[in-house]
Amino acid sequence: IWGRGALDMKSTTIAHLYSLIDLKRRGAKLNRDVIFLAVPDEELGGMNGAKALLDKQPQLFDNVGFVLGEGGTNETAVDKVVFWGIEVQQKNPLWLRLTSEGRGGHSASPPDNGGATRKLVHALSAIETVETPYKLDPSVARSAAAIAKVRTDGRAAIFRKLREPLDVKLVEKELPEGYRALLRDTVAITHIDAGSVVNIMPTRAYADLDIRLLPSHGPQPMIDAIRAAVGDNAKVEVLLSSEPVPDSPASGALYDTIARAMRDASPGSTVGPSVTAGTNDGRFFRARGVVAYGIAPFKVNYYDADSVHGSDERIRARFFTDGVRLMRKIVRDFCAQ
Repeated sequence: IWGRGALDMKSTTIAHLYSLIDLKRRGAKLNRDVIFLAVPDEELGGMNGAKALLDKQPQLFDNVGFVLGEGGTNETAVDKVVFWGIEVQQKNPLWLRLTSEGRGGHSASPPDNGGATRKLVHALSAIETVETPYKLDPSVARSAAAIAKVRTDGRAAIFRKLREPLDVKLVEKELPEGYRALLRDTVAITHIDAGSVVNIMPTRAYADLDIRLLPSHGPQPMIDAIRAAVGDNAKVEVLLSSEPVPDSPASGALYDTIARAMRDASPGSTVGPSVTAGTNDGRFFRARGVVAYGIAPFKVNYYDADSVHGSDERIRARFFTDGVRLMRKIVRDFCAQ
């Protein structure tokens, strides 16, 4: 199944919706209410979706105790899942815009300071001086310790060695980028815009930064560091920020239900709590004391996983139907008598 959203997140949306339809068709007697919530702007930060509903229509969520959303991971070998990760925490998003201004005019006579674009280049270069050292965040430490207990492969040994002070050489040698991103704040330059034609000096240039902070890190120290680094070369505007929130527990009735269903879906597999480098709407519910889990019910090998957000995004049809079936079972086992 090809197309933008095949993995992120139309497939999961369909699995969630079909779980609700499945309960209705079966005439299932429920031991709790089941709410289907679909919101449009998670990729833009969720401020006008889940958070807006929580803020403006809180009565819709009275007594809601559990949320199943996107997130989570799984690792596969051929067509078998060997490890399922249930997301209990995530890094905090911080999106910034750097804006530089300068005199416009003909580029044959540029200003001495190079104008807006050169100032932006200097600002972006200065960001490289902002230190983002490796650190074992408490949430990541708890997840790594739990995973080390259930995994039997070579990576379990690496997780057992993760402790402060971190062995940087071991981290950079043994862990792939996705895991290393959980051990430090990351700063990515994702969007640059300046000028429209080659012979006109633009009066304004800007760049967007996608910063992901460790779960225990609030945004202000990074904002201060970025502003200090860029100095007078650019103004710094906060587009999105998030404060730390508590972990969801890696135990309890829902967690155990998910883990049991996942192990049954792929015999021999193991399950553990995970922290994700990305972000999703789960953080808004955790901030309100709601237990929120991110789960990926679909088998996804690394070839297909790399297609997320790409023009060739895809999920194998059999894996899709298997994942819908798994999600139905999780919801039915937890919600139906």
